[in-house]
Amino acid sequence: MYRCWGLLFAAVNLAAIGLFAVSPAMGWWLPKNIASYGADIDHLFYLILVATGFFFIVTQGTLVYCMLRFNAKEGVKAMNIHGNTKLEIIWTAIPAIILIYIGFAQTPTWAKMKYIEIDTWFPVRYKGTNIESDLHVTVLGRQWEWRMRYPQGNIPADPQAWADLGNLHDLHVVNELHVWKDAKVKIHLKTQDVIHSFFMPNLRLKQDALPGKIMPMVFSPIEANVRYNPTTKMIEELNPSSTWEIACAELCGGNHYRMRGKLFVHETKQDYERWFAETLKNQRLHESPRLQPIVAAGNGGKP
Repeated sequence: MYRCWGLLFAAVNLAAIGLFAVSPAMGWWLPKNIASYGADIDHLFYLILVATGFFFIVTQGTLVYCMLRFNAKEGVKAMNIHGNTKLEIIWTAIPAIILIYIGFAQTPTWAKMKYIEIDTWFPVRYKGTNIESDLHVTVLGRQWEWRMRYPQGNIPADPQAWADLGNLHDLHVVNELHVWKDAKVKIHLKTQDVIHSFFMPNLRLKQDALPGKIMPMVFSPIEANVRYNPTTKMIEELNPSSTWEIACAELCGGNHYRMRGKLFVHETKQDYERWFAETLKNQRLHESPRLQPIVAAGNGGKP
């Protein structure tokens, strides 16, 4: 009877390892990467996976072995062991060394994601540059949607002030983030109410939106999934399987599941600008009549 617990633990662990082994073939793995730095993030993921997977097998294998080898026996009293200082030092030092290694290994990738200048002495080296963005977008999280705001001309004169106050000429879209392939995009992330988490799995990007703060995010997509058809005035998918989701990864209330959007990466900047112009035109047609003169006055008299 005592051996049954050891056999149960062994079966559960073998089942977990088996499911892990077949998960890529079943589609239970990382979504397709479309970010310029995505391969670096995936490399870090696999590095951590190898380390944690190795120690999972070692610790669980030791546990099952001890449960089977040293299970309770009738009439035999268990031996009391106070501890082993040398062993405790070893199993503390090894994880510490691995964590230090991971800490240095992730620094170049972090720099690449933030477009900052860094040159480390670590064997994995990367020197980033402070890259000017091609497109700025403000994303406002609120229960239960994402509100995107796009400036005319793609780059506002004062990005920080624009992210804070906005402009009457801006384009407003709900749950749709439009960019173009290879664009260097900067997101200004805000929240209107509670904490949200802006998550784009295909870009390997996730950032919490904190009340009272504007959180910067940068990325550059390396693949397109849509084009704009000026004849039908509709967005056309290049591949039915290339639907890239935006989600809220922070439980933010009862309708948290509804905070979903889509990422649309246009083939070219010109294609994006055609979509922008037509969408902005439609927005102007539906604006309040009281607002239209104000917008026109601020736009040199143009509607």
